[in-house]
Amino acid sequence: MTHDNKTLAALLHGLDLGSSVAESDTVLEASRIETSAFSDLLNDRVDLIPGTKGSGKSALFRIFVDFLPKYLLSQRKVVVAHGIQAPGDPVFHAFADRFSQLSEEEFVSFWCIYLVSLAHEHFIKGSRYSQFLDNSRTEIERFRKACSTARIPEIEAKKSLRDILEWSLHVLTSWRPKLTYKLPDDAGDVELDLFGSTTTASTEKAEEASEHSLPKYVNDIKQNLEAVLDTSGLSLWLMVDRLDEIFPRRSDVERTALRGLLRAMRYFASATIRVKIFLRDDMLEQVVRTDSGFTALTHVTVRQADTLRWTQDQILAMVVKRFFANAPLVSYL
Repeated sequence: MTHDNKTLAALLHGLDLGSSVAESDTVLEASRIETSAFSDLLNDRVDLIPGTKGSGKSALFRIFVDFLPKYLLSQRKVVVAHGIQAPGDPVFHAFADRFSQLSEEEFVSFWCIYLVSLAHEHFIKGSRYSQFLDNSRTEIERFRKACSTARIPEIEAKKSLRDILEWSLHVLTSWRPKLTYKLPDDAGDVELDLFGSTTTASTEKAEEASEHSLPKYVNDIKQNLEAVLDTSGLSLWLMVDRLDEIFPRRSDVERTALRGLLRAMRYFASATIRVKIFLRDDMLEQVVRTDSGFTALTHVTVRQADTLRWTQDQILAMVVKRFFANAPLVSYL
């Protein structure tokens, strides 16, 4: 075979090796490498996927939310609902002032409402799942009634990410508003619940008390969602990524928000509902370090994947796959 330099130059010029940004990677599906983290996630062995910056967390996330939903539904009876996919989404930044005012307890509630909204938007209202939900109408109505009791409004139209965030923050403000009065002589804080009850808790026991402060109707919503899943024979994965681009890095609000999210995972974990979070390992370390008083640590790490890392052979395999994702090169060779 004669090698025409012009032909070779044209082939090299036209090569598409993808992008370093997962959302813009045109050959991600064709060149994916199934690492141990991929296998563990596919087989529902892990819920928390840590990795260094650039290790492929968002690529793994995109494989599951863009390329595998049909397979997961048909072969595993798993529904994938996801949030926060766009890099540096300005929608979250638009709510920065309101986020900065939330306590950790309020962030737990916020994330619970947010996760409910994902389940509602991507699953209950998802046209892909309508045939599975034919025998779950009664359970769906009970789920919607539980949401209504929690002051979560029914919005028939499809919601954007901005709508979901606005919706979640609005609901949060209606959930058990409280006034806090600090007693003299360091006797502790008194919380005056505007719904009628009064509780007293010392600063030292704030973390312990917070574990039981989530309103009861979140439990009701979860139980009714589980009933929908049981009657439809499905499981639900709520997947969240890009957390390093939502809040100011290494800020108090980021740490508070992420602690709230990891605690919210516990309220939703069940045989049919999984919250799967993709998070930078340095951020995870900052949130759950031993001196932070994070009592939910063992519940978080029991289903934690190994930190995403690549062997030299895996990198070489990925490079070769990316070359051979180009049809003109394959045809030439």
